[in-house]
Amino acid sequence: MYAKCGELGKAENRLEELLVRDVVSWNALISGYVQYQRGKGALKCLEVMQCEGIFPNTVTFTGILKACGALGEIRKGKQIHDEIICKTLFEENVMLGNAFVDIYVKWDDLEKAQMVFVSHGHESLLL
Repeated sequence: MYAKCGELGKAENRLEELLVRDVVSWNALISGYVQYQRGKGALKCLEVMQCEGIFPNTVTFTGILKACGALGEIRKGKQIHDEIICKTLFEENVMLGNAFVDIYVKWDDLEKAQMVFVSHGHESLLL
């Protein structure tokens, strides 16, 4: 609730107070950071989350990719892309595919955006 309302400091405090933090609670905070254009905060959440041994899921990666796109964090975005491919989360995942198309377009890498688009079975939509 706090993250959705833009009260990111309060959201962080509540997360710290939780006895058990999981991927869902971290995703709520990451989504709040992304929603309020605070991508660096989202990236920091990913780092802390992983240090705590909590593995990101599709929702986590989608938010992080949006943060990378907004910040122009090409190196981090490509690192995330490689991690997603290694974990085979990318196959048949429309949400991640859309996030990748979005960031590659933002980074003016239209060839890579088209490659991702086609790899998700949308080649018939290309003119």
